Amino acid sequence: MPNNAEGEAPASPSSRRVLTVGVYDLCHEGHVNRLWGARQYGTHLIVGVQDTPYCKIEPVRSTAERVAHIEALRIADEIIVYESGTDGAVLERVRPDVFVHGLEWPTEADRSRVLEVAQRLGVHVVLLPRTEGVSSRELRNRMAASDRR
Repeated sequence: MPNNAEGEAPASPSSRRVLTVGVYDLCHEGHVNRLWGARQYGTHLIVGVQDTPYCKIEPVRSTAERVAHIEALRIADEIIVYESGTDGAVLERVRPDVFVHGLEWPTEADRSRVLEVAQRLGVHVVLLPRTEGVSSRELRNRMAASDRR
């Protein structure tokens, strides 16, 4: 089972590779908070942007546009594009020391394969709290309501 942000952090972050992943379509304060939070767990932050054909909800922006947005934030040391968020392939590919996601991550889909791969590879899983009052779903709802006016 993943450790939460209040759980024991890994030992000293020297030379520690950290991975966090997401769609980042409507990149907002909550995403940025998670990126900065993930950054605290190591020295090399890898941000995975999910490729459009594999997203549960079709993004408004292309994969390239979303990658460019993450690049513009200048938080990540490396940005990769990945496919599935449920099979653990991105962990196999990157082999990070730490995998960081939001507290909601385990409940959004069946993450058992990802957690099995993390355990097998010795990847420390950290779940950070959400930023209250902001989510991509909420932003989509607000934009739809604005269009109806």
